[in-house]
Amino acid sequence: MKKSLSVLSMCVLLGAWSGVAGATYVSFDGLPFSQFPTYAEAGVTFSALNDGQLQGVFTPNGTVGITSTLVGVDPSVFPPMLAVIASKASCVSVDLGDFNNDAETLFLDAYDASDGLLDFDEFFTEIDDNAMHTLTVYAPSGAPCISYVIFGAEGGLDGSSVSADNFVYNPCSGTCPGVIPAPGAILLGVIGTGLVGHLRRRRTL
Repeated sequence: MKKSLSVLSMCVLLGAWSGVAGATYVSFDGLPFSQFPTYAEAGVTFSALNDGQLQGVFTPNGTVGITSTLVGVDPSVFPPMLAVIASKASCVSVDLGDFNNDAETLFLDAYDASDGLLDFDEFFTEIDDNAMHTLTVYAPSGAPCISYVIFGAEGGLDGSSVSADNFVYNPCSGTCPGVIPAPGAILLGVIGTGLVGHLRRRRTL
């Protein structure tokens, strides 16, 4: 999981995400299982990086989710997915799961309109991990809101395949209102995540 202490970690530890007012939910139900370039729902436009295509897929939970592939180049390579949020967002959450049974790192990166990295979340899946895992990112207090997120998997031996479901965001405009955690949440965040900083490499759009 993420190594840096953040508002995100504390909010998740408190279970506060489920109660975020005005949250918008994208379930991907009804997606076609054929390939398509973009998908738009609830103010979010999804696409695949590196000229990839999107496709409906059954997630490890058995629900319909979304995945990506490099059509006509290498069908075994699954490029990261991009989600552009029209209204911008203060926080974004998505369920990610590996479906090729290899060890890899699931990731969710949040960027502002100037392509600045605002926050990230990661989860390492073991080779036999068939579950969906919720990753969440927040715009830091006082920072610009999230304009887009990039999510997927990296480091796998079998194409870094990943399926996504249950995309949730809280809209905002201008500067994010921020979340001020309670002292107890700060303590939990310190214990749970530590104070070791980590900076992800930028992914090419």
